[in-house]
Amino acid sequence: MVKGEGLYETVIRSHKALCKAKNMGVKDAFGHDKAIFYGLALCGECGELANSLIKVLRLGGNFKEKKIAVASELADVIIYALVLAYVMDINIHQLVKEKCDVVIQRAEDGYYGEPFK
Repeated sequence: MVKGEGLYETVIRSHKALCKAKNMGVKDAFGHDKAIFYGLALCGECGELANSLIKVLRLGGNFKEKKIAVASELADVIIYALVLAYVMDINIHQLVKEKCDVVIQRAEDGYYGEPFK
């Protein structure tokens, strides 16, 4: 990471470097529809995360093994989610903030159980 650079900026910088190496535009998707390409790539990484956990569960893994399984794929999931937002011109910071505000309001109103007192 560059000093003072946040996670989002680091991910986009790495995406831009990859695009430059592949000689393609930073909002392109290897000649494909960017929503479909990066959306499916995100789904693929989520599937890899699920498969890692399935293997640990099948073997009766402990917390440490589950943590390793999650860590092995979680960064890829986050990276593809952020790149998908970037190429689709979605303000991910605002989108996540708004969703968190909805969850907080629902929790306070009792949507998930007892309302807050």
